[in-house]
Amino acid sequence: MFNQIELFFVNPSIMSVSHQILMGHFTSNRDFKHEGCFDLYIKTDGEKVKNVFATSEVVYENLVFSDYANSGFDNEMNFLNSPSLNALMGSKKLKTYSGLMNEKDMLVQVCFLQVPSLNENEFSYLFFGFVNNKVVEKIHSKVFFTDRDGNVHEGNEVKHKMGNNISTHFIHNYSFGFGRNIALSSTSSKDYLEGLAKYKKIKLSGENLDTEMQKKLKMVYAFYDEDFFKYLSVFTKLMKENGFSENLDFWVSKDYNEKVEILSKKAIAEIKDF
Repeated sequence: MFNQIELFFVNPSIMSVSHQILMGHFTSNRDFKHEGCFDLYIKTDGEKVKNVFATSEVVYENLVFSDYANSGFDNEMNFLNSPSLNALMGSKKLKTYSGLMNEKDMLVQVCFLQVPSLNENEFSYLFFGFVNNKVVEKIHSKVFFTDRDGNVHEGNEVKHKMGNNISTHFIHNYSFGFGRNIALSSTSSKDYLEGLAKYKKIKLSGENLDTEMQKKLKMVYAFYDEDFFKYLSVFTKLMKENGFSENLDFWVSKDYNEKVEILSKKAIAEIKDF
């Protein structure tokens, strides 16, 4: 099912819900459709996660973002309906299991979303699930991850501020990548980010665009004005001039983010001087 997996439990004290929230990331050689589900068994000693393994194959039941969501769309524009992790968490109904003989262990149904790959020749997925287990009160806010042999290690903490979207755990904490201490720049799907990159390149190309393409760009950038595109043009130019990809990396280090933030501020300053 997966090559490596990393997971954490959201601090229950900041949630006003009856269950606890499990989140994580896994890599696989298999290219799953997004929004699949499977059952995950998490074995603990009451203080740490000791083992993690899948107990079912992937299923695609109760899809929130089915093919019907794309009806009437040009096939090239289907990426606009590809869900983010937040959208799935707010819409997906998942099973919660109880009554295990060992109260320190958990069986969790998780739902996943494909994101840009962490490693070459592998696929990456973010996932979440809902748990009812008191053990979470002791082991929350710590990342546990497996190595290639399946051994579990304890990584950095994940901290959350009241009022933030839950998925910002992945963005604001450099605690992921199986001990590499990196964060994510987004929790949108791989399909959405690739579609956005394609149309950004078209928008900034400076070419004369036909009416059909102009309509597509209005769909992609429905909520952005011309000042945003001035910024985007300058920022993209600065990124390339400074040796970065014109599109933001998905898996990012603190050093990368600090350098990119400097370029972003420089771009904002430049467009103000226009």
